Amino acid sequence: MLHYKDGYYCLAYSLKAKDYRIYKFSEERMRQCVLCEQSFTRASDFRLLDHIGRNGLVRDEVYELELMVYGTSARFLAEKKIGINEKKEWIDKDCLHVSVVMEGKLEALHFLMSLQHECKLLAPQELKKEMLKIIEEMNKAYSS
Repeated sequence: MLHYKDGYYCLAYSLKAKDYRIYKFSEERMRQCVLCEQSFTRASDFRLLDHIGRNGLVRDEVYELELMVYGTSARFLAEKKIGINEKKEWIDKDCLHVSVVMEGKLEALHFLMSLQHECKLLAPQELKKEMLKIIEEMNKAYSS
């Protein structure tokens, strides 16, 4: 059992996937729960860090972001831990160059979108294209 961001999760071995999976306990996902008397012994070579992420609960694809952050977002971000191996350098009083590793595309996109117009993503190009697609879809949704 793991507690993360006000939620409860279970790290368990999936016989179907033949790998460890993380399951969230929630009313939306949990249909039925049966408590059993059966207990299990943890393998001596089991390491939790082999199955969860370094910066979050889920171990996911890693993205190395490079971006310029401006204005209020730059000042706020300068004081905040945002990911793994982050490097921050002030270019001038209103512009912060940031290099950071983030786990998971969704996590990276949420972070970038939270900076709104005060951010310019320099790399990776894959996420830059994804951001453009999201921005275009948002523009269509709010233009009509």
